[in-house]
Amino acid sequence: LFVVLNKGDYLDPAARTEVADFDMDLIQTVLPNFAGPLYCVSASGALARKQTGDAIADGLNFDRFESDLAGFLHRRKRDLLLRAVAHKAAQVLREETAMVRLQRKALEMDAQERARRLAEFEARAAS
Repeated sequence: LFVVLNKGDYLDPAARTEVADFDMDLIQTVLPNFAGPLYCVSASGALARKQTGDAIADGLNFDRFESDLAGFLHRRKRDLLLRAVAHKAAQVLREETAMVRLQRKALEMDAQERARRLAEFEARAAS
């Protein structure tokens, strides 16, 4: 879990610490096992520094957040990909199972019933 407080440049260092401590306490009431980190950043400041190539030390840790997120994605991308593929495969299997059930049910009907239901379906689709 990544917790990011943006607009950190709007606060002085003491206020940033106070807000971060308050938010961490609040988060831990909901997620008692959350140990952090909590990233206090300035996305606009980081973007400006990247565009100009400046390395201004402003007490904010966007670079740390960026590095931690990139590391997480690098380590976890295989797991995430496998999960996504498994989810998609399960979805396809459910759809195919439903289609087979529908086809079996249609085969169990007599020809007149199939024709009646098809006509009903086409009438609804046309309206």
